[in-house]
Order: sequence, then C-alpha cells, then structure tokens
Amino acid sequence: MTAALVRDEQHLSEILDRQFSRAQLDAITLGLDAPSSIIAGAGSGKTTVMAARVVWLVGHLGIPPERILGLTFTNKAAAELGQRIRASLELLGVDHAEAGWGEVTASTYHAFAGTLIAEHGLRLGVEPDLRVVTDASRFQRFARAIESYEGSLDLVTTYIPRLVPDAMKLDSELSEHLVTPAALRAYDEAVMACDDWGQSGHKVVALAAATARKRSELSRLVDAYRAAKLADGVMDFSDQMAWGAELARLQAVRDSMLEKYDVVLLDEYQDTSVAQRDLLVGLFAGLPVTAVGDPAQGIYGWRGAATGNLEDFLDDFAIEGVPGRRLTLRQTYRCRPEIIGAANHIISAFYEDARITKSVEPLVSGKEPGGRVEVALHSTVSQEISAMVRQIEQIRDEGVVPLRSVAILVRVAAENGEIVKALRDSHIPFEIVGLQGLLAQPEVRDVVSLLEVVDDVTANPATLRLLTGPRWNIGPRDLALLGRRASQLSRSVSRDDESEPSLAADLAHAVEGTDPTEIVALADALEDLGDLPYSDAARARFAELSGIITSVRRHSSEPLIDLARRAVRMLDLDIELEAGDVEGAGDNLALFLDAVATYSESDRYASLAGLLSYFNAEEVYNQGMEVFTPSEAESVKLLTIHRAKGLEWNTVFVPFMSATVFPTGQGRANWITTASAVPTALRGDRSSLPQLADRPEDWTDDSRNVHDARNKELGHMEERRLAYVAYTRAEERLVLSGHWWGRTQIKPRGPSEFLIATRQWLIDNGADATVWAPQPAPGATNPHLDTVQRSDWPTAPPVLARRQALASAVRDTLERPDRPAYDVALLPVDRLDELCADVDLLLAEADAMAAQQRVVTLPGSVSTTSMLGLADDEASFARELARPMPRRPSPAARFGTRFHAWVEAHYGQQVLLDPAELPGQGDVDLNSDAELDEVIKLFSEGEYGQRDPFAIEAPFSIVLAGQQVIGRIDAVFATTAEDGRTRFEVVDWKTNKKPTADPLQLSIYRLAWAELNGVAPEDVTGAFYYVRLGRTVRYEADQLLDRAALEALLRGSDPA
Repeated sequence: MTAALVRDEQHLSEILDRQFSRAQLDAITLGLDAPSSIIAGAGSGKTTVMAARVVWLVGHLGIPPERILGLTFTNKAAAELGQRIRASLELLGVDHAEAGWGEVTASTYHAFAGTLIAEHGLRLGVEPDLRVVTDASRFQRFARAIESYEGSLDLVTTYIPRLVPDAMKLDSELSEHLVTPAALRAYDEAVMACDDWGQSGHKVVALAAATARKRSELSRLVDAYRAAKLADGVMDFSDQMAWGAELARLQAVRDSMLEKYDVVLLDEYQDTSVAQRDLLVGLFAGLPVTAVGDPAQGIYGWRGAATGNLEDFLDDFAIEGVPGRRLTLRQTYRCRPEIIGAANHIISAFYEDARITKSVEPLVSGKEPGGRVEVALHSTVSQEISAMVRQIEQIRDEGVVPLRSVAILVRVAAENGEIVKALRDSHIPFEIVGLQGLLAQPEVRDVVSLLEVVDDVTANPATLRLLTGPRWNIGPRDLALLGRRASQLSRSVSRDDESEPSLAADLAHAVEGTDPTEIVALADALEDLGDLPYSDAARARFAELSGIITSVRRHSSEPLIDLARRAVRMLDLDIELEAGDVEGAGDNLALFLDAVATYSESDRYASLAGLLSYFNAEEVYNQGMEVFTPSEAESVKLLTIHRAKGLEWNTVFVPFMSATVFPTGQGRANWITTASAVPTALRGDRSSLPQLADRPEDWTDDSRNVHDARNKELGHMEERRLAYVAYTRAEERLVLSGHWWGRTQIKPRGPSEFLIATRQWLIDNGADATVWAPQPAPGATNPHLDTVQRSDWPTAPPVLARRQALASAVRDTLERPDRPAYDVALLPVDRLDELCADVDLLLAEADAMAAQQRVVTLPGSVSTTSMLGLADDEASFARELARPMPRRPSPAARFGTRFHAWVEAHYGQQVLLDPAELPGQGDVDLNSDAELDEVIKLFSEGEYGQRDPFAIEAPFSIVLAGQQVIGRIDAVFATTAEDGRTRFEVVDWKTNKKPTADPLQLSIYRLAWAELNGVAPEDVTGAFYYVRLGRTVRYEADQLLDRAALEALLRGSDPA
C-alpha cells in the first residue's frame, strides 16, 4: 500500500507543495543500496530535504516510519527535524494507526547513546538506570572531587576555578578518543623516561616531559571525578559516547539495532567526534546510511569534533562491492549572490585541499542579486564600535528591517562591554546571547568579583575591581599603600619604607608568586590596615568593603542562588540599577541569577568554587553552558560566531576583524605544551593531524617546529571556516569591520588577512571599502593610551552628587519639617512624573492594606456554579475571591464526572471537554462504584433513558450586567407545543438524595439557550431530573428569571 502513496518526483513535489531543485531531488530519492553523503551548504534546505527524504522512503519505497532513525546534535535541531518529518508525513493523508505506522526516531547523538546504554549497559557492567547529568553538574562534581582529592598536586595549579576546566577538558578528550587515563599515563611515562628533568638533548623532549608530568597529575583528578560519578550513580555526555562506542563493538548490540532500523540519517556529521564515529560505524556500517553536513562549517575541533569524519564517511560505512554516493546541495536559498561571493572567496583556501576538492563545491545563490557586502577599517576600536552603532541606529530609524533581524557576531567577547555601552547610550534594545557575553557586563562582573573574593582570599584581580569601581573609587596612592600592607602581612618582601610608594611596584609585589599559598592577599590587608597613612575616605571605604566580604563569606554555606542574591544586595546593585538609568542592566542581573539557579538546581550542595569554575570556563574557554537560542524579542542580538551556527539574520555585523583578533593567530591546543590535551599519537583522528616520530627518542627540535607549524595551520584553517560561517549567517546585508588600534596595544594591529581579502574581492567586483583608515605613522602612539593618560583617577560620578544632595535634603526635612521644601530643580525633570506615579501607587497600596474592608472585583468570567454561590452567600463568595483556598478532593465529583460521561456515551453524542469543564463537579451523595451503578440503572429505566436529546453538554457564554457567565447545559430536549411551535426544555441531571437544587441555575441555562439559538425565552422551560428519586421538577417560562432579573441579582439589587 505505502509504495503507491508517492508515485514519482513530481507527485512528491505536489504533496509537499514545494518545487525542489534537481540536486535536492537527487538527494531525496537516493536508493538504499549504498551509503550516501550529502554535502549541504549553508542555507541549502538541508532540513527540508531530510524531511522530504523520509516521505519518499515511506511513501515510495514502503519503509515503515518506525524503521527510520535520524540523529543530530542539539535538542532544538532534533525537535525541529522531528516536527518537520511528522508534518511532512501528515501530508500523505494516511491514518498512522490504521496503517500500523509508528514514529520516526529523531534524536540527538548523545540521547541515542543514552538509550543504547539503558538497553545494553549491563553487558559492560554499567547500570542501565544511571542518571545523565548536565554540564553544570559536571563542574559541581569535578570541583568536589578535586576538593576532596588526597593525592599531591605539585605541578598543576591548585586554584580550583582554573584547575577544574583543565581537568574537565582532559576528561572529555580521553572519552571522545576512547583513551583510558591509565593508557595516557603509560604514554606520558615513556616520554618522561626520555628526559631526566630537562637534561635531554632536545628541547622538545624536555617540554613534552614537563607537560607529561602535569598531565599525569590531571589524569589522577580525572580518575577521582570518574569514581565520584560511579559513587553518585550518574554519567555525563562523554560517558554516553564512550560507553556507546564500546557497546557498538558487540555483535549482539549491533544485531538489536539492525532489527529496529533499516535507514539511518546523520545530520551535521562534520561535527561528530571519534567516539560518535566509532559508535555509528560499529552499529550501522553496511546499512544505507546517509550523512549530511558541510566540511566548510566544521568549527568545533576545539570541542572534540574529529578532523575528516565527513570526508572519510563513504570509506567508513562502505558496503563491499558497492560504491558509495556523494551529492552536493550547492545552491543556497538564504544568502544573496554578493554575500555568497564574499564567503566563497574567504573559504577558497580550504577548497584547495585535495581531500576537500573531491567532495565539496562552492555555494551559489538561488536568489536574485541585490545583497550588500560592506567593509570598513577604522583608526581605533572605539571608532569602529561607534560607526557600527550609528549604522544600527539608521536601521532602527528607517523601520524596514526589524531589530530582531540584526545580529552582531564577535569572535571573542572582550569588547562586548563597550558594544553594550554604546547600544545603551543610543537606546537600542539588545540581547546578549550566551553566558559569556553576560559575564562581561559590569553589573554582573561586580557580583562575580565579590563571589571570587569570598571563595578565595587571594583573588586579587577581583579585589582590585571592587576597590577601583564606582562604589569604592579608591585612588592610586591608597591602593599602593594597601599593596604595601598586604606585602607586610605576608612577610614576602623586606625593604625600606618609601615616603611616596609606587603603585605599580606595590601591586606587583602584592601579587608575586605562582602558588596561591605564596600570593599576597589584598583582602587580608583590608581586614588589617595597619598604621599606614591612608586617606580618611579610603580607610572608611576599606572597612566597608571588608565588612561586606566578611558578611557574605559568613553565609557561604547557603544555597548558591541565595548567596548570589545576597551578594547583589550587599553591593546595593538592586537599588542602584533601579534608581539609575542603565538600560538592560536589571535584566542582565536577572539572567545571571537564572544562570546560577540553573547551575545549582541539580545539586543542593553545589559549591561556590564549582560555580566560579563554570563561569571561568565560559569566559576563558567558551565551553561552559552549551546552547543558547536567541529570543524573538525586538532587539539586536549580540553573540559569538560559534553560537550563531545554524541561525540567520537579515543583517549581520562582524566587527573586530583585526590582526590577532580574527583570526586569532593561535593554533589548536598543542599537547607538547598543554597538559589538558591528549597526545596526538593516542587520538582517534591522528591520521589527519601532525605527528612526531613514534618513539620519543627520535624526536628533534626540527620535527617539533614542523609539527607546530602544521598545528597552527590547522587552527588557522578552522578560523577561516569560522569566518565562512559568520559570512553565511547574513541574508541581505553583511558588514565587516576592523581597526588599527585596540585599547591597550603599543603597536597597531591593523586589518586581518580576512578583512584585506574581502576588500580585495570588493575591488575586483567594482566596489571598495566604505572607510579604510591609513596606517599609523611609525612611532605613533595609541590614541586610547593617550586618553587613559589624560584621565583622572578616581573620578567622582556626577550622578552621585545629585543623589547625595537629595538624600541630605530629605534628612534635613525629616529633622526639621518646618524648613522650606526641597528645590526640585536638583532632581532630573524626566524622573519627577515617574517618581510621583510610584509614590501614588505606594500610598494607594498602603491605604488598601490598612483598610478594614477589602473590595474585591469579580473575575473576567464566572461559571454558573459561581453565580449560584454569589446568590446564596455573597460574603462567603467574596472571601473565596479574596483568598482562594484549595478544595478538598471530592469522590462525589469524580463519580459524578463518570456518570455524566456514561450519559454522553448512552446518547451516542460524546464530546471532548477541557479538564476544567468536566461535568459532575457539583454532584453530591455519589461515593462508590455501587452507587454509580445504581444511578446508571435508574437513569436507563427513567423518564429520559430512552429519549433522544436535541443537544448534550451544550456550552454557552453570555454577558450579564457586563459580566461574562460561562457553563454547560447537561441536556436540551425539543418538544412540540399545541400550536405546533417547537419548544425546548433545558435539563440538568441531579444525583442528590434530596430535591434541593436552585432554579436560578435553570434561569441562566434558559436565557443562554434562548439567546444563543435565536429562540424566544418564553419558548424555553427548565427541569431538574433527580435520578435517584425518579422525579422531575419542571419550571415553566414564567417561573424562571428573565435577563433583567438576573442582571439585577448580579448587581446586588432586588431582582423583583
């Protein structure tokens, strides 16, 4: 049957109402006799093609949906893929249950591995019910494992916020490349054996041995962390993939997967790791697997993605004697031709690689020309930011492109604070996507700094930030004295007193030493200032900050979210941001507190050190929180290029394309000098990476230079792919910019090679840069440094002077009420109306709280039952509105609902109801199955048992005296009057043992049915049918209240 559902390609296009390109149709209709790889460029309709392929497989080839597996990386992508597939299959017009179809499995790679472990984990001795922990929980558990580690740590840092990310990175790499800590130590021991603590003849051996010693210590921490996981009965994402790859080697596991799936679709395959590749090959090699991806968008090598997985796919999944197929979707439906042209130019060096050339073709645009690519080089980074914000202002003022369709993509977030400041000054709404950008905001940075000092007394940079910030505003002379006092307390230096201390010298001495136990702590000096000649103001401010640190530290055992809120309050940030005019700052603090809550929600004992490690990993390594999705708010989106993968905007700004910024000029992590990196010889993708000789004895410095150069080339190529991803996020307009002078550079940076290349591409196409600042003259000074040298420090914020004047006036007025009123001219005029409105609201609230009576208003809509309650006891009804209380569960209501459901089924007119509208909630005296059976029997034998109702459970909504009244009528029966007119009777079933129902209910029902059906009210009567009593109590039309009477009752007047 299913083979005929989709006859051919044309029929498929008609069903899906979409015209596919020839290349898309080729990919959709691939046969099932060989593995296939589809190179799908940016904006080429990849997800649409995958969903259409499933429709083809099901409708044309007859593959049941449940026999198809689709895997991708993120939950968002898996949900989107699953939704697209389900929506597309619905267009086939087949009842899935009737056809015996199940659901297509659309999952993430990690979730699929988790399912595999749940089903087969016991084959490896792994408990199937292990709980998967989040990345946030990994930081918590790793921090606790390190804090409780009893071994020696002589070579690695013992500062937990730095140590945790290093150990976590090593743990992840070991899992991704299926290397045990013991195997790593064995390799490192062989390296160390070739060097006697730096006595080797080659520097490379000495460097590698020194790194190996540190790595061995880190590997012991990995062991401790893994033991902690086992003890807690949890696993993380790395475990899922490593154990999944081990299970894939077992024939029984492979057989079970082959019994479940006939077709496998793999999305974003260029980002898979070695463990993921081995898992998939082990399970599905030999099946018609289809991999979709784009090598040009492979930007996650630093996060574990293996080099060359997509290029080697057809070899890894080869079916003997059957060549695999490689197809390319090279037409983009996102970007204009001008944008694609610039992107192809920047990635052209990548396409020159022989392995890439045979599998990847440059994209072409399916849109008409009309896009814009703009390039600019500014003198300073400040000028660059100002120019970018002016362009965004113009976009806002023109009103053609919504701000939510504008993005600023940065390589690193170092300048995010300045971008945000400029956007705020121009009153442009913005959204920082990701925790990394959030941590750069000054209000958040202050809170984190206080938490860092609370956790670690030697966190001198954090202490300095607080001291020099606007709250304490300590000047250089007093800071130098504080540095000297810290040195005295540590007894680490001994020198004669200086009448005029040097700030640089004293602070340098204050932070000397590499071990935290040797570092002088400025926070210690705050607690014991000594008798140095501080200014009076500084001494008072030092004491205040010391008191705040001590107070927060005293509560460090509180839950993290409470501790973070306490830090915000102690810094008075909640008050300052509410009183000030800092756009978005309050939202930033709220987002920060949400991040803290998210981190700690899975572990009530989450430590402060673990939280700071988490923040440090996000800030320094950009690998803390996983995925953030921009909201649909009408605001400019600010995020890193890595986070922009898979997203698109009308207009994209890519600033800071300057030398050493983008590209960074750094290579991939080098295992020779980086302890957190697994040696290349142990990696699963070593064949595509630079290597040294097999034996450490054969390593030479020349070979190391070749190795490092190649490693740097790989890093640079990943930067080039990152630029390609940034360019191809833009649909209509791409704005690239750079600068000569950063904020602190002694020598100018100048444009990066990417910016130069794109400018040259513009020139070749008859255009040029909008701005191209000339190169600074030799010996020129950085204008930013000039600006800093001319600045006064500390600077008194002018807004505080006005606040202080106002506060002083308020105090004087309270002490002497007879004094003239305060001069409101000192207050910003634009704040007066706002403050007056706030005061009026506060006074009204206070009056309401003090009142002996409380006025309550009816809700927007009330049920018929509520109307009965209002009429019966207005005071009780008002109390219930003022302070609603949960109702005790009622068995009678439950049995009443079951009775009403039976009546509906009995009449054969069963309807779907919202749970809040379930009938029978008012039934009483019905408390058991036996009583329910009795009522059902009596109803069947009674007056209405054999009659056919005109309607059952008829919903209504009418307005009485401006109040909406809603409800449902149990049943309506049609009768014929003597004069031949059709009349109606509204009936309500009652299971009461006594006939006590209020006819007000029937009055409302009667009016609602009459008005909603265009019937005269006098032609509608009402009845209560007491089922247990076998009695019907009827009310003629003149015995029921009309509209006027009902409205009078609702207003509280006499209905008569």
